[in-house]
Amino acid sequence: MDASFLHLDTPNVQMHVAFVAVMEPGATPFSFPALSRELAERVSRIPALRRKLDPLPLDVHHPAWIEDEAFDPIHHIRDTALPAGSDLDALGDLVARIDARPIDRTRPLWELWIIEGLEGGRFALFFKIHHALADGVSGARLFSRLFDGPEAAIDEELGMVLERPKKTALFREGLVARLRQPKLIVDVAKKAVRGLRDIVTRRKDPEWEAGGTPLVCPRTPWNATVGQRRDAAFATASFATLREIKSSFDVTVNDVVLALASGTLRRYLDAREVELDGSLLSVCPVSIRTEEHASEVNNLVSAMFTRLFSEVEDPGERLLAIHRGTQAAKWEHQTFGPENLSGLAELTSVTTLGALASLYSKMKLADRHRPFHNLVISNVPGPRETLTFAGHRVRQMHCMGPVMEGAGLNLTVLSAGDVVGFSFHVDAELVPDVHEIPSLFADSLDELLAAARAYRAAKAARKEGDDTVPFALAAFAR
Repeated sequence: MDASFLHLDTPNVQMHVAFVAVMEPGATPFSFPALSRELAERVSRIPALRRKLDPLPLDVHHPAWIEDEAFDPIHHIRDTALPAGSDLDALGDLVARIDARPIDRTRPLWELWIIEGLEGGRFALFFKIHHALADGVSGARLFSRLFDGPEAAIDEELGMVLERPKKTALFREGLVARLRQPKLIVDVAKKAVRGLRDIVTRRKDPEWEAGGTPLVCPRTPWNATVGQRRDAAFATASFATLREIKSSFDVTVNDVVLALASGTLRRYLDAREVELDGSLLSVCPVSIRTEEHASEVNNLVSAMFTRLFSEVEDPGERLLAIHRGTQAAKWEHQTFGPENLSGLAELTSVTTLGALASLYSKMKLADRHRPFHNLVISNVPGPRETLTFAGHRVRQMHCMGPVMEGAGLNLTVLSAGDVVGFSFHVDAELVPDVHEIPSLFADSLDELLAAARAYRAAKAARKEGDDTVPFALAAFAR
């Protein structure tokens, strides 16, 4: 599945996953030469960052991973500076512009930037990798390896070819894999059809809260053909606050994340007098990484369609509706077969996937049909402890997912210690005012926290037989 992401690149879409760490000033003054030397030493100890792609003859199959025999960190570690005292808005604008540039495919597919000039004497580390190298989960583990403390467990040998293979051997293996594909395609299709049949049968039950359905969602200002300009904005919440909301409503943290996204985007659209003819629909990447593959650096991911119930006025009711919807979406995702999506990507030919992505972009087909979905919302688990690097403490961390054709807004969430970072990565033409979103997010968080506390109080009052509890809250507490 790794190389499939490579072929989705177009002039307007770069399939990158990026990580941002805002660093506090340390006991010693900031020094780019000292920090870059330390980073060079650390990245050199990570085999996954020394591998590059080697195309197969005649593109008979996806490229192979090989070790870059000429690897030198100097080609990947870079520095830049913002005007002194710059804020997070300026940082978001800069890293989004860096992220929009293609990565050199003749070398390992990553860049690491040191960015100075933030207010309060802070600086930032920006780690940009191609999705072909790693998904969000394994990418976060790679990024964590750069910091002080115990190293995150990573399979040192994964994907490494210690001895450069002969082209004839690669060609033969690729050809054999291609010849096996017709049978594999039939097998995957059979499993998918069985799963779809079960889902359709279940949805006939009027009591069933269906999950999301592709193409069944309204068009928003950002659901259009994307350009090349990007921007980003960052927001944070404490893990303790998210857990309080989770516990009050007896839902999951991921449900809370989706509810915050729904409330924030609802406020954004209301302020622009955009009326929707239905619920916003998100695609949520789902890790299919088992314990056996937990330390691998690659892509093991599927996708789940989830409604955001943005049409529901009350924030508490909206969260509970999202919880019911995600439970249904999880069942439907599992029934369809989480491995089927990744299996289809693996079986798609190199030339076909690249040609389709290019054609879709050039013909601006995203403007000609109902959106497949409104946005991608990804929740990436990060380090549980607060990280440091060379004596500098991490203030907050963020992950940026790729902006896709037809969906010019991506929300990716990354937890680090007790701080949860929310990153809104957008097409700068479709969402020109992205830096207004963090304040809308803060309002949505306050609203949901107030609803959680009222809900908890209502449940307690109901247990005591208090009939003065407001009707809406009493309905919650049933």
